[in-house]
Amino acid sequence: MAAGKNVSADKYAFAAIRVMPPCFAMGQAAGITAALAVCGNIKDVNEFGVEQVQQKIIQNNGYLE
Repeated sequence: MAAGKNVSADKYAFAAIRVMPPCFAMGQAAGITAALAVCGNIKDVNEFGVEQVQQKIIQNNGYLE
């Protein structure tokens, strides 16, 4: 997994997401997904639904918008 400025987007979307707060949010989501995978002994992080990760972000007072 990777997070941050390596995201794929058109030039207009990238202009909005290349600043630090969205990069922090992507990093938090990637870290939470990795932790869930390790704790659940799951090798493919694609097995997680986005809802599971969003719930953990909310529990950790993260930003989802």
